[in-house]
Amino acid sequence: INFLKAKIGSLRSTYNREHKKVQDSLRSGATADDVYVPRLWYYHSLHFLSDQTEPRPSLSTLPSTSAEAPEDQPGPSTQEEDVEEPSLAQESLSQEEAVASSLTESQVPPLRPPTKRTRILEESAAVFLLQATAALNTTPGVNEAFGCVTASKLKHMEEGQRTICEEIILKGPKQGDEGRTHNSNPPV
Repeated sequence: INFLKAKIGSLRSTYNREHKKVQDSLRSGATADDVYVPRLWYYHSLHFLSDQTEPRPSLSTLPSTSAEAPEDQPGPSTQEEDVEEPSLAQESLSQEEAVASSLTESQVPPLRPPTKRTRILEESAAVFLLQATAALNTTPGVNEAFGCVTASKLKHMEEGQRTICEEIILKGPKQGDEGRTHNSNPPV
């Protein structure tokens, strides 16, 4: 199945490359004789994929810029403003601006309300963030600070020395649990 998916993906990407070449040649204003002719023998068989390559019209919830503002704005208007043709500004969009606008449109959140699963995930993420924030804001106790300092010192030791020190450190709590530690009898 994975092999078949890879083959289909390869055919699709090859078709998309050829389709892009055709579209670019059409946009460049080439005459009918100069339009790029696809070299793939199966190009016309995969023409149904063009539905997926053409961008769907979308609604933008971003605030409009001054170039996109409606013509009947309040305020004084001069004859020079009336002479301008907005279609020239729209036709002169470069390819980079078109790519940037498509990226911006893809980042717009969906207009439909979130599903139950999405709400549950968002709530659990919020709870997790609150717990993580609380854990980061708590100051370590004396014992935790001692453990952190000891771990830091052990990290910088050679392997053999570290093993010996770990054995010595672990003897103390063991003897303390058994009630065998006294000032006169240290665990070393």
